[in-house]
Amino acid sequence: MRRSAGATLIELMVVVALIGISAGAAGMAVRHEREAGLAELQRELAAQLMEYHAGCLASGRRPDAAALQRLEESLPSARVRVYRRGRLATVTVSWTSMNGLEQRRSLSVFAKGSQ
Repeated sequence: MRRSAGATLIELMVVVALIGISAGAAGMAVRHEREAGLAELQRELAAQLMEYHAGCLASGRRPDAAALQRLEESLPSARVRVYRRGRLATVTVSWTSMNGLEQRRSLSVFAKGSQ
């Protein structure tokens, strides 16, 4: 009995299954990278918000309302708190990450003036 040069149905099904598994694994990797990128973006936005507040405290000027609004709109769940003890001021930014966990970053500066 001669075998034809074509592929059998089982061989084709195995190839299709391997392609499906590969596509599923690639899709999960892309999703993971996307979530990691968004988490990094949130950390960067929180750092910008914190550094803006700290810079205003260190220079003794009031935050610009328009700039502050743009920063806060970029990270809607962010909350900024400023704690002062004498000239030392600590700016704390907290926000809710994509996975629902509370994130927090702090920065201490010497504030100018006695606001």
